[in-house]
Amino acid sequence: MLGVLGVALALVLADAGTAAGKVHRAATIDLAGAAGATCPSAPVLAAALDARLPGITSPRGPSGGGPTLGLELADAGGGSVRLALLDTDGRRLLERTFAGADAAGGDRAASCAALADTVALVVERYLRDLAYREPGLLPTPAAPSPPATAIAASSTSGVEPWRPPLLVAAGVGVRPGGRWPARTEPEIVVDVPVRRLLLSAAAAVTLPVETPVPTTDGGRFRYEALPLRIGLGVPFPLPGRAGWVAPTALAGVDLFRGETRLIAMPAVAEGVAPVVELGAVAAVRLGRLMLRPHALVGLRRERRFELSDPALAGVAVFTDPSLSIRVGADLGFAFEARRAKAAPPPQPIAGGSEPSEGSEVVGKN
Repeated sequence: MLGVLGVALALVLADAGTAAGKVHRAATIDLAGAAGATCPSAPVLAAALDARLPGITSPRGPSGGGPTLGLELADAGGGSVRLALLDTDGRRLLERTFAGADAAGGDRAASCAALADTVALVVERYLRDLAYREPGLLPTPAAPSPPATAIAASSTSGVEPWRPPLLVAAGVGVRPGGRWPARTEPEIVVDVPVRRLLLSAAAAVTLPVETPVPTTDGGRFRYEALPLRIGLGVPFPLPGRAGWVAPTALAGVDLFRGETRLIAMPAVAEGVAPVVELGAVAAVRLGRLMLRPHALVGLRRERRFELSDPALAGVAVFTDPSLSIRVGADLGFAFEARRAKAAPPPQPIAGGSEPSEGSEVVGKN
């Protein structure tokens, strides 16, 4: 049974390929008349046509054979878009009107792609089902254009923002130090657009930093942490669908650990510190990859790590300050949404002090 199905599928695909080749040899489509269109743009329309009729928009050489048909895509008023297919003498062979992408709310990029696919489907069926012949042998259709039909949801603004459904990136952030050492934090982040907001989640590792313990023979204090964050941003699109910049607010915790080493009585302090971060996150397209720079200001309750020697009470060997700055960049991948599919015509769908050796260390807020 599987063998029979495989043979049948091969025959169907071969027949479809033969039909595509006949149309390709019969005519070429010139998209000069659609150069001024914005939804869909000429490149998007060309990609949709070539997907259904491979090579149909490619220029021919002197011996290429077959006529060149013109395709016009223009504003028909009221947000509608008019398609016209012209023969070599400029006569209209096919004319259709569709509701433009501004007719509804939603993702304009997907709407324009659906409209391009609908136009390509109409042209494909016209050339195949009516078997295009040389001008003069095929009468110009006299039937009126069908009423405009909504294609798909789209944005009501004139901008087509880049909003893939998922971004996954990894990189590194740095918290510059003042009195204490700077901290380096490798991280992995996930961004998910939700309506007009951007949901972000991040997990990082604060690489261990060390400071000397005064008055000891090589004594050290070591600090490390695991920052976990989740938050929301409001993305503003960059020109040319290059990405976005989003003011962002994050909240989470730092799972921290501090310990003294190489002293007579080592001690450990560990716990959980709540943190809020405010700043900006951007996403810039680099082909199929994306660059995600960010700058954030962290707010937390100050945590001091002190030696427990009563004579040195209040002397901190390390402090996690209440205010810190974090800058960094991530490199990741954007998972693009699948292009919307359109239904067959005629009804396209909507688409300090020194502690003593051997003292213990404790963490204080």
